[in-house]
Amino acid sequence: MVVAHSAGGAWLCECLKQTPPDQLERIKAIAFTDTFHDADALDAPRRQLVREHGRHWRTGSAALDTPVEDERGSGCACLSAGTTDHASTNFAAQSSIFAFFGESLR
Repeated sequence: MVVAHSAGGAWLCECLKQTPPDQLERIKAIAFTDTFHDADALDAPRRQLVREHGRHWRTGSAALDTPVEDERGSGCACLSAGTTDHASTNFAAQSSIFAFFGESLR
């Protein structure tokens, strides 16, 4: 499980590019939090990993977990973090992130 906040999303994508294919299956969940990463820059298996195992909590005025449009090319489901403050994204969404991680372990 991985949490990638802000520029960490782009760094995670760079790390995924270098991850051996047989190690990708070890990643069960990715929580992107208000990142600007480009999932389209990944090859097909890594895009699929992001699509199937990733969630992106973004700043916004909508209530926590409200689906929002993927206008940034996240490549995965995008949800509101329930805050408009970038620095507070992880804190605001932590209960949802932990629930997502719990579901991913089942």
